[in-house]
Amino acid sequence: MTDAPLPSSCPPGVRLDGIRLTLGRAILFDDLAFTAKAGRFTGLLGPSGVGKTTLLRLIAGLTPAESGAIGDETGAP
Repeated sequence: MTDAPLPSSCPPGVRLDGIRLTLGRAILFDDLAFTAKAGRFTGLLGPSGVGKTTLLRLIAGLTPAESGAIGDETGAP
């Protein structure tokens, strides 16, 4: 399978680098790195309570990370 060129209207993918998030004394994410490339389908799978919704809230900017960076797949914020 080869990657076809993306239309110019396609939004960039998302990149998380070094994300840390705690809740009280519980560490939810520690040095999380993740890239979802533009033009690809990416799924989050796992049982209830493992952090799927929390990860999406981080990406959407609804939950601030304590450290690390969230930006597009090129690394831009």
